Amino acid sequence: MALKDTLGLVSGSKLQFTGDSSTTAYMYSHYMALWFHLMYPDLDLDVFCLGRSGSALDTWARDQASAVYPVESYFERYGNIFDPDVVFSMHGHNGDISVAEHKTLFQSYFDDWMDSPYTRKFVILGVYPKQSLSDGKSIEARQDAEAELVAENPGGDLLHAHSWDIIGATWQANWDNAIDIQQWNEGINQRQAAGDPLLHPGPAGHIPLAWALLTQLGAETLVSECTLNAATNSEISSGKCAISSLDLTATGGTFDRLDESLPWAIDEMGRANAAALFPAVANWMDFSMTIQGLDAGTYEIRCGGAVIGTKTHTELAAGWNMFDLTVGPVWEQVQGALVAYRNLQGMDPVTGADLAHPADDNTVRQVNSSSLSYQNDNTMRGATYQAHQDPYIADLAGLNATLKTQCDPIPRTYTITQTISGPVGQGTLPYKSRASVGRRR
Repeated sequence: MALKDTLGLVSGSKLQFTGDSSTTAYMYSHYMALWFHLMYPDLDLDVFCLGRSGSALDTWARDQASAVYPVESYFERYGNIFDPDVVFSMHGHNGDISVAEHKTLFQSYFDDWMDSPYTRKFVILGVYPKQSLSDGKSIEARQDAEAELVAENPGGDLLHAHSWDIIGATWQANWDNAIDIQQWNEGINQRQAAGDPLLHPGPAGHIPLAWALLTQLGAETLVSECTLNAATNSEISSGKCAISSLDLTATGGTFDRLDESLPWAIDEMGRANAAALFPAVANWMDFSMTIQGLDAGTYEIRCGGAVIGTKTHTELAAGWNMFDLTVGPVWEQVQGALVAYRNLQGMDPVTGADLAHPADDNTVRQVNSSSLSYQNDNTMRGATYQAHQDPYIADLAGLNATLKTQCDPIPRTYTITQTISGPVGQGTLPYKSRASVGRRR
């Protein structure tokens, strides 16, 4: 079953990621958000990531009360504003609560936010692999408690995805070794430049985290694929793409391809280390072309005029997965989608600094910032807070439109050109000189 069906997504659905500093780091959550936008561009989704650095599960789930300020919960501040259809919650890193309390608090999430008065899907993302707490409060124990909670709430509105089973042991064994999970650079990670690999990893840590969570949710891996026969100039099969203007011979040719989805967008700084530690990340999704019936030789492949690879006839006949490409117009398009999403989220895509939206008077940015000092700001709740958020939400409409346009697949022309003919590796000559073979000087 496609993940969109598991989550009950329809055209215009709203998704929201909430959490503590792991979410406000704007990496794993952005990677997951972009997966939804690029996999389902036809659904016109809205996906938002808002969290509170330092918050603990008990302070997020329970109402906040004091002698001065009225009762409030963080979800009222971050969730109701956007009225999401699906809520992804990554909490539980902070605080010192027992496994039983951990489970009880997530039950309160479900009871208070999903059943009444709302109708929403609720996804517990669990805690990411970090240093285990005291006995009985370890990551594994908390993950088990979350899984038990889901099993005790049949009906499909409470889902659970965690990363421990897939990446946990490897993560803890390697975080301080040669493969750098932290891996910051001087640009995008200024937001948490002093991060640590246990609590605040860099892209090399957040990429496998997002991959593991999506995998646990059963995310489908087919972006699109096609199989063509060059010798007969025919289409054998295709999945999630349409082939047109097919003009192939045994020595190459052209065709147009319109995909229904686009491959995943991640920060390229971090991809190599993520794949080195978790090899399955490298070719996780299938964005492939298979071309049979080509003459023996080596072929240059272009997309939209840009060279994207060189493959032998044997490699093309076996199928070429283009998911790990870091060149060409498709890769440039999905990287542009990552930039557009970060602009939407108010994050400078180069420096990682906060961006102020035109309608923002800093109130919204402050209340959604890392600081906890606004927790009990009496002007930041209920109707007053909504009044501050309304122009901010309205301002997001244009940024959302830019993002969605960036995620829309467009037809691409692929050109296959033979550059070396004959059995590869056996002293063959460039194809253009083939007629001279055997001539004497």
